[in-house]
Amino acid sequence: MKIMPISNLPETPRKKCSLNEVSNNNISFQALDPTTLIIYKIIKMGADGIREIRSNSKKISLLKRIKSDAEGFFWHNNKTELTSCVRSIQAISRLPNNFYNKRGTFDDCVSFVCDIRNDFTADISKIPDNNVSLIHTKIDFINSLFNNGHEITKNLVELFQQLDDKYYGLFKQEIMDKCFFSPLYNSIRDNQHPGYDTHIHLFDGYPTNSRGFLKALNGCDSLMFETSSPRKRNEIGHAFCNLTLLSTLDKARHSPYIKSRAPIINKNKECLQYGNADWKNIELYYKYIEPLQNL
Repeated sequence: MKIMPISNLPETPRKKCSLNEVSNNNISFQALDPTTLIIYKIIKMGADGIREIRSNSKKISLLKRIKSDAEGFFWHNNKTELTSCVRSIQAISRLPNNFYNKRGTFDDCVSFVCDIRNDFTADISKIPDNNVSLIHTKIDFINSLFNNGHEITKNLVELFQQLDDKYYGLFKQEIMDKCFFSPLYNSIRDNQHPGYDTHIHLFDGYPTNSRGFLKALNGCDSLMFETSSPRKRNEIGHAFCNLTLLSTLDKARHSPYIKSRAPIINKNKECLQYGNADWKNIELYYKYIEPLQNL
């Protein structure tokens, strides 16, 4: 069966967010403080907009500002702070994970761009969907998670479930296709910097892309786990994450998509089935694995 890629974005007109269209004509740069100016440059140019930042301390200060600007809205739901929150989300979406990747310089509270992304993932659903710019801000942010190789986390699963199909229905299918078919994503999700997953766990505190989650299912030192190749263990972790994300889709609305992807969905189920005979933690199995087999 030939799988045709989904090329449509959500069921809303394609329109760039106005903050992505920053220019000398529509922003008074002279009125901006230096850090805000850098944030606008990031939105417009990505990492190329911050070539002048060399020192770790300046990078940390920038990330702390991005984080605090978003939290003003996330924590207080202050509508007047929505613009700065959106600006921060757009900026962090344009930065690569390795923009700042040295933990412990002098302030551990902001260490990695990916840490901030995962924090934002927990709160970005608080942003309303009342205009196209805000919708595409969310879309660009979620795409940045996959473009940078983030594994599917509990926060992302919950965010995915909250996205309104009226605006994000086709986008959800695009993301599922990326999980199932993208060679790039499925290679880089295996190769995250080890520090990136220190506190990013999917369920019950076990990271799915490490030995922790599989060892819990396998009763720690099972024969299947010890004899499986790292590639097979990764495949099992990916299948679990993929099917968990798929389980959030409305079955009625997405029925044509689910039917069209039956071969790859069944392949992921078979991958989970591989370890069934040796998975000794029955509680975890019935809580997380068995429901996915019945999708």
